[in-house]
Amino acid sequence: MLLCIREIPIDVFRSNMTQIVDHSKSRHFAEVLLLTPSKVNTEVWENTLRSMGLPADETGKSNELHRQYADVVLEVAQDKSVLAIDLYEYWPL
Repeated sequence: MLLCIREIPIDVFRSNMTQIVDHSKSRHFAEVLLLTPSKVNTEVWENTLRSMGLPADETGKSNELHRQYADVVLEVAQDKSVLAIDLYEYWPL
């Protein structure tokens, strides 16, 4: 089964991202760099699933949903004073 972003509630995602950053900073890793999810070309994604013999309906992939998760990544980065790259904003379709 493929894990879709919608299977992780946004509040759990935020908590997980915060814990990852806190853990990394507490271990004195060189730098923490967060990347947002990029935009998704749903047509290509669904065709890929079909080519693998997997159902392509209701994949949970949408640019609106990816934007929500990207915003959380950016918020956590700002709150924790770490670097972030907004792939959603800069990734062409």
